[in-house]
Amino acid sequence: MVNVPALRDAVGRAERRPTAGIDNMAAFHAAQVADRSHREVVGPLLPGAGPNGLVSFRGAIIAEWGDVDRPEMCFSVTKTVLSAVAGAAFDRGLLPDVHAPVETTVDLPLHLGPELTWHHLLQQTSGWAGQLWGKPAYADVQSLRDGGSATYAAPGSEWAYNDVRVNLLALALTALWRR
Repeated sequence: MVNVPALRDAVGRAERRPTAGIDNMAAFHAAQVADRSHREVVGPLLPGAGPNGLVSFRGAIIAEWGDVDRPEMCFSVTKTVLSAVAGAAFDRGLLPDVHAPVETTVDLPLHLGPELTWHHLLQQTSGWAGQLWGKPAYADVQSLRDGGSATYAAPGSEWAYNDVRVNLLALALTALWRR
């Protein structure tokens, strides 16, 4: 059952929570990552339009706010989406063992090593130190801010909020689904 008052309260809070500066996403991004090299964006940066969202329950839209049809930069929401995609792959038998090495499960254009598993990628403990789309994993500033290492760490030994490694998970899941 849906708690309608709680949902309305959550929607109201979301509507009132704009992120200052997102109308100029390039300047917003530059201010966030000015302290390291390799931070140039690969792909477009869309200007933000402010809070928006949609809540669906059993296939019916029960709440929405803002312009939900407008594309937005999703940043950290990517991790949530990827975990849902991995869960769907598991449910459909595409990923029967999350402890299997990624390299033996999918064909990727780079070497990961036999010790790096799906579990490591999903838990953000891969320690992978490669390069993807011209971005070396060591250049991810957030990894360093969270106490992570700028160099290789054995899979499973260290957690790091690392966008390059999350992009590796996205690539691996794309290969797994073959689309």
